[in-house]
Amino acid sequence: HNRAPSRALSLVTACDAAVAAVVLMHDYALLTTAGLESVALDALASECGLRASALPAPTARKGESFGSAGGLGILVASRQEPLAACALSAPVLQAALAVVVRCEVEDGDVLAAAVGSVSEERWRSAMRTHAAHAAPLPPSAPSFRIASLRAGQHDFDSRALSSALGAAVSALQPSWRVDLEAPDVCVLALLVNRSLLIGALLPPFSPRKSDPLPMEPRQWLVRGERA
Repeated sequence: HNRAPSRALSLVTACDAAVAAVVLMHDYALLTTAGLESVALDALASECGLRASALPAPTARKGESFGSAGGLGILVASRQEPLAACALSAPVLQAALAVVVRCEVEDGDVLAAAVGSVSEERWRSAMRTHAAHAAPLPPSAPSFRIASLRAGQHDFDSRALSSALGAAVSALQPSWRVDLEAPDVCVLALLVNRSLLIGALLPPFSPRKSDPLPMEPRQWLVRGERA
């Protein structure tokens, strides 16, 4: 008569062990100047002990320009513990993001696929990382803003991308409100051809209304030399 409870207890213990083995990771995207990714990686490794990797640069067709989006190099890092402040404030960075989505969008309706990639699980994971670095959100009606940079051949513009992603965030956070000037959370979307990156902006970077890219805490290059 004691075998069934004992077996049930062992199954529960095994499940608990399996759950404990699942480690929640903090996923980061660190934006730097395109073409200087190796310099940025060396600086982060030597000054902050951070081992990251650079994503391949997007390939442009002949005569095609990616504009501001093409001027960004993307470094990625995934860690069990939040990044140290020295890494996020490194002068080699133009922005630091808690990753919501990083993927290649499939053929077809790119806008719908981009919006559909923002799942509740991915959003919660990014907000967990955001909370590890940013000030606590207001208890009532936090605010957010979507900023988008887009390059490549699409049948929609950056404003449409921002609007669609804003609707997706509103569906996940019904009590949140939009604030274009001083949001509590700024979500940056970068879409180049079919390469999509969506992330929540992390301090010390702060959003600005006039430009999708945030204000930089300090300049990296001063008179041709590192600051």
